[in-house]
Amino acid sequence: MKKFVSALALTLVLVMTMACLTACGSEKPNTPAPRDSSAELSGEAVKVGVVVPLTGAQAIFGEDLRHGMELAVEKVNAEGGVLGGKLELVIEDDATQAAQSATAATKLIVQDKVAAIVGTNGSSGSLAMMEVADQYGIPLLVPGASSPLLTNSGSKWISTTCQGDELQIEMLVSYAKEYFGVNKLGLLYSNDDYGVGGYNLTAAAAESTGVDLVAEAFMGDDQNFTAVLSKLKDADVDAVMMWCLYTPGSLICKQISEMGWDVPVFGGAGMVNSAVFELSGDTCDGVMMTAVYLDPDPDSDASQFTATYKERYGNDPSYASVHAYDTICLLASAINTVGSTDAEAVQAQIRSTSGFETLKGPITIEKDTGKFICELRLIEFNTDTHTIDYVDMDSLS
Repeated sequence: MKKFVSALALTLVLVMTMACLTACGSEKPNTPAPRDSSAELSGEAVKVGVVVPLTGAQAIFGEDLRHGMELAVEKVNAEGGVLGGKLELVIEDDATQAAQSATAATKLIVQDKVAAIVGTNGSSGSLAMMEVADQYGIPLLVPGASSPLLTNSGSKWISTTCQGDELQIEMLVSYAKEYFGVNKLGLLYSNDDYGVGGYNLTAAAAESTGVDLVAEAFMGDDQNFTAVLSKLKDADVDAVMMWCLYTPGSLICKQISEMGWDVPVFGGAGMVNSAVFELSGDTCDGVMMTAVYLDPDPDSDASQFTATYKERYGNDPSYASVHAYDTICLLASAINTVGSTDAEAVQAQIRSTSGFETLKGPITIEKDTGKFICELRLIEFNTDTHTIDYVDMDSLS
C-alpha cells in the first residue's frame, strides 16, 4: 500500500493548462507606438497588463490566474506598493485564442501604457504574446504555459514562472525507470504545440535514460482511444504517459480501465485538475504527475494564502493561482529593486532572480533563457479521498 503525504487543501485545478492550443499567428503593427518614459518613485499607479481566458473552454483557469494576481496586488499594496504608488492590474480576456492574446497584449502596451505583461494560459497564446513583447520591448511573465518553445526562443523579454515541460518530463521518465522498472514507455500525446513538444522532450529523455519509447498521437477532439491504447499494449510497454489536457486524459484513464489493463500511468501538468475524478469515473487512481511543493505547515505562507483564497473566493486555490500570485510578487519586487519601470532594467532584474522566496519555496529564473527553476515533487490522484497528494517516495523504494 502506498503512503501519501497530503498536499495542502488545494483543489489542484491545474497548473498549467499548458496545453497549447492551436497555434495562431497575429499581424504585428507596422510601427511600434512610442511608450511613455519609465516611472521613478512618482507615487503614481504602476499598471501591469494581464491577459487570461475569462470566457471560453479554459475560463476556469483564467479565473484562477486572476484571483491569484488579485490577492498578490492586495499584499503588495498593503506593504507600500511600488515606487511609492499603487500596483494596478489591467485585465484583458483572450478566450484562449492566440490571435486575441496578441491583440490584447498590443492594446495593453499601446493604449494602457503598462509596465509589463502577465499571461496567458496556454503556450500558443503565450508564444503569440512573446512576439508582441519582443517587438515593443516589454517584460512578459508567463505563469500558465510550459512549452520549451517559450524559453528556447531566444527572446530576451520572456520569463516563465511555472515549471516547464522539460523539467517535468525528465523527472517523470527518470522516476518511471528508477522506481517502476520501466524499460519501454508508451506515450500518448495530443497533436498540438503542447503535445508535440512533449513528444520531442520525452524522446530525448527516454534516449538519455536508456528507455525505449513507443509513441502514438491523437487529435485534440478525439474521444475514443482504444485503437492507440491497443497499439501500446500490443507493444508490451511497461507504463503509459499522457501529454495532453485533462479532458482527453480523463477519457484515456477510463478506457485503460475498461480494457482491464493494469499499467502505471503518468501525466503532465495539463492533467492536474480535480475534474479528472468525475470525468474519468474515478479510474484515475494512482495516475502520477509532477507539481511544485507547497509547505503544508499551518503557519507557512502557502497555508495562509490557501486560507485567504478560500475565504475570499469560496474554493481552494489551484496551482495556477499559486503561480499567478508569485508572479505578481516577483514583478513588484523587481520594479522596487531597480527603482523604476524602465523595461530593460526590470527585465534584467527578473532574469537575475535566484533564491527568491515564493509560496512554493525559493525559485530561480535562468538568466539566458528566462526558464523557471524550482523543486518539483511527484503527486498522484487518490480516489479514496478525491485529493491529489504528494507521493511518499520512500514507499516506492
